[in-house]
Amino acid sequence: MRLGDIIVAVASPPGWAARAVIRLSGPGAWAMLSGVLDTAVTQRGCRAARLRFGPSGLPALLLAQAARRSYTGEESAELVLPGSPLLLDRVLRMLAGLPGARLAAPGEFTARAYLAGRMTLEQAEGVAALIAAQGEDERASAADLLGGEAGKRYRDWIEEAATLLALVEAGIDFSDQEDVTGVSTSDLARRVERLLDDLASFAGSRRAREAEAASLPRVILAGAPNAGKSTLANALLGRSRAVVSDQPGTTRDALEEVLDLTGVIPGGSAVLLTDTPGIDDGGGAIHAAAQHAARAALAGADLVVYCDPLGRFAPLPVAAQAELRVRTKADRVAPPESTGLPVCALDGWNLPELRRQIACLATSHRARGLAALLPRHREAMDRAAAHLDGARLLALDDAGAEVIAGELRAALDALGELAGRIDPDRVLGRVFASFCIGK
Repeated sequence: MRLGDIIVAVASPPGWAARAVIRLSGPGAWAMLSGVLDTAVTQRGCRAARLRFGPSGLPALLLAQAARRSYTGEESAELVLPGSPLLLDRVLRMLAGLPGARLAAPGEFTARAYLAGRMTLEQAEGVAALIAAQGEDERASAADLLGGEAGKRYRDWIEEAATLLALVEAGIDFSDQEDVTGVSTSDLARRVERLLDDLASFAGSRRAREAEAASLPRVILAGAPNAGKSTLANALLGRSRAVVSDQPGTTRDALEEVLDLTGVIPGGSAVLLTDTPGIDDGGGAIHAAAQHAARAALAGADLVVYCDPLGRFAPLPVAAQAELRVRTKADRVAPPESTGLPVCALDGWNLPELRRQIACLATSHRARGLAALLPRHREAMDRAAAHLDGARLLALDDAGAEVIAGELRAALDALGELAGRIDPDRVLGRVFASFCIGK
């Protein structure tokens, strides 16, 4: 991410609309706009303007924000234009081609707001979470971040960890001074244990666990009985989670497991993979319950991986937000006119491509704000807890102060990542990659 230039992006939802918004931010944004509008931009405010575009120009509504009041802390402006995607693309490329301007990277507007001190890191993540929220619980969690409630908790932990580290290091650096007292190992162990309990109650709460699971994109394996869904699920997970049998109808309930797709694509994250009972018209109470479970899973899916070893896909009984057709058991001869991505779960043929397509489709049909946010926080808290527990055990064993200080320093570094104070390049890269362009 380069600072100092003018970034440009479409900041309204994709697709046709009556109106759409192009956003600009950066030093000199007003001067650049003055060169392409029929009016000079010299002060903040909202007014009608005409963009020098095409033979007769293009009517626009201009909203200019001064640096001290804008979202990014830079000179900023928005152009409200007719919402034709083709027109927006041409205007966007014209503006991005002007000297000193370029297309914005994902999340760059909010990243600049953070770097300008307009918001904290957790508030920036709250923006992403609020965009991604799909229910009241997710909205409330995003509001906690955006309002700084989670950040206050993090800062309290950081303050306590820093205080404990300072006390231990005081005992090391000023051991020859009679009026400087560090902390006894028993007191240190008690205070570290209280801090650990606070982390555990926050990170391990039922609400936090449920929010994390709810935030993951839901990927459903669907198809007729004996279509190879369970074998494919085991191959994707890398372990035997579902029972596999040649007898149709082995799976009677929806089996959920987290499938980690981090690193499969840039910004990839985990998804909730669900193996469902085969969909057919059989009878019996148990079979009816299994069919109900399969249809319920389909109704809540972000992506349906439709499995058929013949590659002939009938319409699903429940409409899906996104569908990926997979010809399973591809080690067998393909029938004429078969379609779908061929995959063999037995030898892993085409599994990497299937993982890539799942990662792309699942994350494109659910914004990744919460999915990217919660694992980062949990990872940092888990590392902090491990180092704090190490410091506690060392204190109970009356280990050397230098060793205890090393564990406390590592815990402080991990906690600092939550507030963006430690290793900012690595933290920022993971946070803002989850945004869409124009945010």
